[in-house]
Amino acid sequence: MRARLTIAYILAVVVLSSADLTYEWYAPLSGPEGRVDWYSQIGLINGAVVYANHEPPGGGMFTGLHLPRLPPMPFYAGAGPEGGGIFVAIWFLGSIGWIIHLLLSWRRARIAAMRRTH
Repeated sequence: MRARLTIAYILAVVVLSSADLTYEWYAPLSGPEGRVDWYSQIGLINGAVVYANHEPPGGGMFTGLHLPRLPPMPFYAGAGPEGGGIFVAIWFLGSIGWIIHLLLSWRRARIAAMRRTH
């Protein structure tokens, strides 16, 4: 049973790391120099869940398929003169989900064993 679930988690990570699905919208900034054209984006891109900002061009929904990309860092948050954002790698989210699943199944098995002995 665990082997099948492990394969399911791995396949989910590979599929989600191969797909891009983002939405970008116009979000101008107001600063001391005046209004600046700016875009915000949210979605799944290059193997990571992303919320980021960038300079034009942009806007709309973007989709795509490619070979799996597994970012080396589990997460990143940064800002700079040309944008910034928060990136969380799909493999990291999959690992967290798998660990939580293992802990819950271990706990269920332990509780069931305790009930059998009493």
